[in-house]
Amino acid sequence: MNNKKIFISGIITLFLLFFLASNITFFDIKQTYSNLSLEIILIGFLLYILTYLFRSIRLRFLIGNNLNLRESFKIISIHNMLNQIFPFKSGEISLIYLLKKKSISFSKSTSILLIFRILDFFSILFLLLLSLFFTKSFYLMFSNSLIYLILISVLLFILCSILLYKSNFIISVLLKIISFFNITKISNFKNFSNNLNKISKNLNNYRKDRKLFGLLFIFSIIIWISSFIFTYYILIKLGLELSILNFVLAMSLVLIFNSLPIHGLFNLGTQETFWTISFVLIGIEKGLAISSGLIVHILVILYFLILGLISMFYNK
Repeated sequence: MNNKKIFISGIITLFLLFFLASNITFFDIKQTYSNLSLEIILIGFLLYILTYLFRSIRLRFLIGNNLNLRESFKIISIHNMLNQIFPFKSGEISLIYLLKKKSISFSKSTSILLIFRILDFFSILFLLLLSLFFTKSFYLMFSNSLIYLILISVLLFILCSILLYKSNFIISVLLKIISFFNITKISNFKNFSNNLNKISKNLNNYRKDRKLFGLLFIFSIIIWISSFIFTYYILIKLGLELSILNFVLAMSLVLIFNSLPIHGLFNLGTQETFWTISFVLIGIEKGLAISSGLIVHILVILYFLILGLISMFYNK
């Protein structure tokens, strides 16, 4: 990990945490944390594990018999932990490394990572639009705050769609740019070019197989619904009063923000900032939004560290 990246992410994390702390009172924190109990933590952990299970099934479904469910669960646990810890989404590449250790090629593992992230974004956007359509929040689309969030979503949708449907074009442009700068003389360029073409071919195969693509998309929606259930359970137990559709709207916006590569260490500060913006939009008081976002994030850190460390050191 580049020390410069760690330093920059650390500065971002400290700045955002300071900003959030200056907008919350001790009473807000005490009121929210007083509702937390061991029962809530344990049930929340079981619901969190359920999301990992669905992710593991999706991974095994795409890879096939090369991976059993236990191995798939370990990979998901370790990858998610590293992805949450490292800044700027750099932990994403850990999935490629973990799959390579299972004799899955670089091109295929990269294709798997890309198709999962594209489908995750499409699923979140689908849930966001669904919540907007069925609630009065639909009219918030014309507010100054939400219009920018919608524009970000549309931009990401366009980028994901181009990557999925026009990967050949993107790769050809990239190779022409590289050729222009005479980088083709590098010894590994041919291997690099071949891998790019294989990734493009894999993405096209996933997209053209309608049955496979449809099942992956359905599984992706199930994954995010289970994640929403986990978070909604925690928030209700913490005393927040919010409808399920407004909650889906806010959480979808949080997740769309989180898809941007601007995470700090452990995603601290950045997630709470996105969380606060999104939940204030649906009418949650700012202090309560910050404190609830902080406690949910602390629980998530606890959960992914437990699952990730056990998976990393338990080799049976």
